[in-house]
Amino acid sequence: MKNSQLTTIYLIRHGQSEGNIQHKWGLTPEVNLTEKGRTQVKETANKLATVHFHAVFACDFVRAIQTAEIIALERNLVVHTKQALQERSYGRMNGKTQQEMKDELGELYHTYFDLPAKEKFYAKLVEDMESTDEALQRLLLALREIAIAYEGKTALVVSHVTLMRALLIHLGFCDFHEINSETCIERIRMRIPG
Repeated sequence: MKNSQLTTIYLIRHGQSEGNIQHKWGLTPEVNLTEKGRTQVKETANKLATVHFHAVFACDFVRAIQTAEIIALERNLVVHTKQALQERSYGRMNGKTQQEMKDELGELYHTYFDLPAKEKFYAKLVEDMESTDEALQRLLLALREIAIAYEGKTALVVSHVTLMRALLIHLGFCDFHEINSETCIERIRMRIPG
């Protein structure tokens, strides 16, 4: 059996987007970074200046690609997009504001958000929505693919707060409400057996 090496993955959230200001949820691929978002990403790039990345990956949404490109530019790296890094799908609620969701769903909205954390991880606000666990499984598969392709190396992955929160909950580092929505960096190391 081959002795595998650790792959280091830096997982970051995209900078503030126009959708964040408008409080829109879910799959909104065309949304750009704001000026504040660009500034956040430049600050993140400065914090990561000493890290040597072998590859940069991003969700195929504009805000994630813009974030990845800002960080990859000075390193002369190409940004690879992966659909599996997309934000969690809220089904027919995608692109709606929190208030629009409250208005449309009424008591169901409040019932969902009042669920205990463990139940909320598997629950869906609407039936065509992706559960937190389903989004997590998609992210874990993408990270595994990256870890295999870049074994023993370092990769940057730009994704979304919902997926990062799901991963941190899964790893036991936080609960649903213990990670904010601002840009953040998480470093994980993965060893893929055999």
